[in-house]
Amino acid sequence: MELKRLTLQDPDCDLARALNREAFPENERVEIDRLFADPAEHSLVLLGVYRAGRFAGFCVVRESEKFAYLAYFAIAPECRSQGVGSAALALLREHYAGRQIVVECEASDEKAPNQQQRMRRRAFYLRCGYQETGWFMYYMQAEFELLCSEADFDKPGFDALIAEIHAKVPFFDPVPYRKPSPMHPEPIGDGILVYTSGEHRFGTDAFLLTAFSRYKAKDLAVEFGTGCGIIPLLMQKSRPPKQIYALDVQENAVAQLTAGIAASHAAGIVPVCADLRALWEGAPLGMADLVLCNPPYQPPGSGFEAANASQRIARHGVLCTPEDVCHAAAKLLKTGGRLCICGRPERLPDYLCAMRTAGCEPKRLQLVHKNTASEPWLFLLEGKRGAAPFLRIEPPFIMYENGELTREAAALYTNGQ
Repeated sequence: MELKRLTLQDPDCDLARALNREAFPENERVEIDRLFADPAEHSLVLLGVYRAGRFAGFCVVRESEKFAYLAYFAIAPECRSQGVGSAALALLREHYAGRQIVVECEASDEKAPNQQQRMRRRAFYLRCGYQETGWFMYYMQAEFELLCSEADFDKPGFDALIAEIHAKVPFFDPVPYRKPSPMHPEPIGDGILVYTSGEHRFGTDAFLLTAFSRYKAKDLAVEFGTGCGIIPLLMQKSRPPKQIYALDVQENAVAQLTAGIAASHAAGIVPVCADLRALWEGAPLGMADLVLCNPPYQPPGSGFEAANASQRIARHGVLCTPEDVCHAAAKLLKTGGRLCICGRPERLPDYLCAMRTAGCEPKRLQLVHKNTASEPWLFLLEGKRGAAPFLRIEPPFIMYENGELTREAAALYTNGQ
């Protein structure tokens, strides 16, 4: 077994081109001629893998002083399951002795049709001595896990390498992020990704509350209980607030939001891990234009409580009450600032009373119905800090008509179009 450096003019480069098309899906593949189009680019190399003098595969490696970043690695179909791949990786270790070799593989995703293939590839790299780094990247419409040949992965050094590559190849612009628990990227359009998990996901209520809030580009906003961050990320699609603090008491929720911010290149979102009852150091007291909250719908001890602690916190008011939400919002809002909340209709009296007690006068109410024949399943309520009493009840919001989304409901998912 040996590695040979190839050029675009080498006859075996045609074999590498064909293997590149066979081995990688279109959304992850860049044609070899495009990769090596710049003759002045010397840090990117194409290495052929040879067994008994015959072409058996190829590697595309980005070289730096500290790293060998394995961008593409493929073994010819006739040479697979014969130890050629593991032998090639061993040769790479020898070839790049003294450098950290970083490989990427498609991240595990139980929803992916090729999940078994993803798990086999990951297991292959682990068998070959590569180690988990805990870091992931999203680009080219796919999520990748980073593995390293060394246990002490040099993350700052790798960040510098990514920045160097981006300067040369602008379309390559991933941001590494951590994933402490299984997460799945959910695209919501316009290049925005929300990372969901079993603990923190999103539903129609987030779209309804975002639209109901009528947020403005000039707003300084705060969201309580951000969960996966769907509301601040959804706002990035059209005229986002100049800044929005997205608060959650759970670290795993903040990690999901942080991953979404990184993958979406979202500016103006500030993740905050804190308890809304105490807020956080540096909170914009008396400065916020808008506070939003999609609070736990059930009071403690009601209904069936999830066994998972994260789900109990998100679904049942074990860490906050309507009074907690409204009093915390009142501390943040400036006079005339607005608090927007959604919840189940049976809890509407609790929030009307809590808002008024906290000095946020209820001003606008809308009930959401599945269809015209059904009772409301959600309320949307706006209070205004320091306002005079006067409640406007808006026409009901109907989700479905004749089994289809109404025009208003469909517009929730298309930026109002």
